[in-house]
Amino acid sequence: MKKDKQAKAVITALSPLYKQILGKIHPDFYLNTPSALEANENAFKNIVRRIYPLFSRKPPKFTDVHYKSYQFSAFVHKSKLYKPERDETASDIPEAKEAETASDEDQLVKLQINIPEITSDDVRRDFVKARTAQILLDLCREFKVPVENEALELAEAFIQAKSGGPQLNPATASAILKKLSEHRSLRRARLKEAEMRRAKSSQDSVDHTPQDFAEMVRSATDPNLAQLRQSAGYSQIFNQMLDSVSNSVTQEPISQTTEQDQQEQEQQKKKKQQQKKGKELSIIRSNIFFDTNIKPTRWKRILERLDSYLDDLNYEKWQDLPVMITRAKKESDFPGFLVFMEATSLQYLKQYLKDNLDRVRQERAALNDEYKKSLPKVKAVVEKK
Repeated sequence: MKKDKQAKAVITALSPLYKQILGKIHPDFYLNTPSALEANENAFKNIVRRIYPLFSRKPPKFTDVHYKSYQFSAFVHKSKLYKPERDETASDIPEAKEAETASDEDQLVKLQINIPEITSDDVRRDFVKARTAQILLDLCREFKVPVENEALELAEAFIQAKSGGPQLNPATASAILKKLSEHRSLRRARLKEAEMRRAKSSQDSVDHTPQDFAEMVRSATDPNLAQLRQSAGYSQIFNQMLDSVSNSVTQEPISQTTEQDQQEQEQQKKKKQQQKKGKELSIIRSNIFFDTNIKPTRWKRILERLDSYLDDLNYEKWQDLPVMITRAKKESDFPGFLVFMEATSLQYLKQYLKDNLDRVRQERAALNDEYKKSLPKVKAVVEKK
């Protein structure tokens, strides 16, 4: 089997596992925990650098960062790390819904990752891709990413072939890849089926109509109710009592109350919509500034979160002031600015504005006064030129 086909087969088998690892530590899932956010940004960058040689057509230079060793920490949410084992042969595989962001530090697990270097001898023996594949398998064990038997078989055969062992037969490799593809397709189908079943079950529970109380008593298998029916002898008085209780307690009050509640909720929604018409708040983008340590790819998410907070923050009172968004609290570096943390909560912003709004206004007024005083000097310099 040709070398390029060997590497292509291994890449096809290991690419989904590589994406799962990056998905567990992606910084966007840890915006509400600054320590985990910073650590995972570094971990994400280091893992991408070290696995790059496996997917690159041309090997990087030996002196590049893709070959050196790395020691770093990474935080993973428990829901992404520890999951109950699933039966692959079952027709219904439950899948727990995970939160978009991990906000509770108690729910995070800290991992210490050590990635060995690739030596000059590995480069000389054309062992770079094989060594990187082994590193990727080690990372799968660290991050609890399950590796299918077919993917493991392909990777081990590739590593042995690069170490001087027998070459992998092309027909065997193609058969393994086909089996692996079928296995993953079946798993996706099962997960989709399970999700549809959960959605249907949830809808059925919402649409469930309570049974008639009298019918429930008459058909119940509870021994006490059976004895009650027997002692009453299904008398006319007993049946009338059940019917009266059923009509007064179960169906009618429930349906009437539900309709009334729905009408009230709809009216309240209409009132709120009418109140918001013509005065919907949106942040003034020209007054928002970002510190250099925040990547532009995060700006949109941060602005959307601020927009969702404006109604509760009385934005009309401070919309004329500039806002600096930073990752570390450095108010002294930005006089006359409201300084917001990148990962912050609504409660924190409320308290910050309550404590600092007047101070920032005074600083801004002082800066404006200094600017006005300096204008004549500036004009004089310009006129001389």
